[in-house]
Amino acid sequence: MQLVEKHVINRNHRLWKECDQLAFKSKDLYNAANYIQRQYFFDSGKYHTLPTLYHLIKNHEAYRALP
Repeated sequence: MQLVEKHVINRNHRLWKECDQLAFKSKDLYNAANYIQRQYFFDSGKYHTLPTLYHLIKNHEAYRALP
């Protein structure tokens, strides 16, 4: 059994603008973390662990932009 709750928020919904902004900020955070991970891989051939990546990204502006 799958328990799923789905909320459809179209452009006419009162929370559309806020959801759109949060999705955009989330995309920016993903891209920043992905860039850090890729640069480290190109330099060393290894990957950061998730805790290490968290400590590298937590002071980034994209991380601080999210609530």
